Amino acid sequence: MKLSKLRKHWMAAAAGLALSLGVAAPSMAAPVPSFTLAPSAFGLPTADFVANHIMGSSSELLHTTATGHYGSGWMQISGFNLNGNPLRDSVTGLGTYELYITYDLVDVWSMGNPNSPGMTNTLTKLDFKFWVDISHNNAYTQAAVDVDNDTGVEATVANTSDDILLAYGSLIQGVAGFDSLGGAFLNSIQNFAICTGAGSATLQGMPVTGALAAGAADCTSGMGNAYFKLPQPFYGLAFDEFNNTTQGFEATPSGLVAINQASGSIDFNRIPEPGSLALLGLGLLGAGLNFRRRRAR
Repeated sequence: MKLSKLRKHWMAAAAGLALSLGVAAPSMAAPVPSFTLAPSAFGLPTADFVANHIMGSSSELLHTTATGHYGSGWMQISGFNLNGNPLRDSVTGLGTYELYITYDLVDVWSMGNPNSPGMTNTLTKLDFKFWVDISHNNAYTQAAVDVDNDTGVEATVANTSDDILLAYGSLIQGVAGFDSLGGAFLNSIQNFAICTGAGSATLQGMPVTGALAAGAADCTSGMGNAYFKLPQPFYGLAFDEFNNTTQGFEATPSGLVAINQASGSIDFNRIPEPGSLALLGLGLLGAGLNFRRRRAR
């Protein structure tokens, strides 16, 4: 279906205004913002370091439904990058402590055949929790399926009784699916709330409200606020991307789908100021009115 001239004009104006205001997607904007992390928050002697990407690998088991999937999994943090350059463990302290994320997701069919190459789904839920294991003794079970017996094993994390929640968040927007070769992918944007104390958290410096406030009950300390040191307040948006090879996906006849060996990264940015969003809306309104005037001449 062809776009109308008016819609094309508005979309072009939106893209231009978003770029000028710095509220476009990271792929369209200037270099990804950096952040400073402080392993000393965990009682370690490692100095603060600067990065702009968190790297890791994930495992999840999806359950197919009539409308899409639901499932859960984990992501082990394997390292940090700064402008594409990996930081050594001697810089980040990883290996003396462990970082990981647990998550739950739901998606709905959007395009293509279910659980087949070329399938794209819209994420409707992606809740995550960002943990530290200071004891460095967790045990990770990868998702697995038995095609012959039509059974599956969930992706789980054990030995977590002494782990501490640093941050958490929920979905703003996202897509997931399988590319034309069968490799799994996911791209999403979440809000990123920092634990500031027992039962308390902030989103870009403001106390969490609404549905996001419920997650603060799992915060037991302000260690998250100390670790995510700069900027203050810390970024309120997290951007995720994951991908794996065509060998990392296996499904049973009933639709249990194990996705392993998915590598990915997380970076951050600020939630746009209300004034910027209002300016974007006014700019679009003005662009639309000018376009209508030109058509009327």
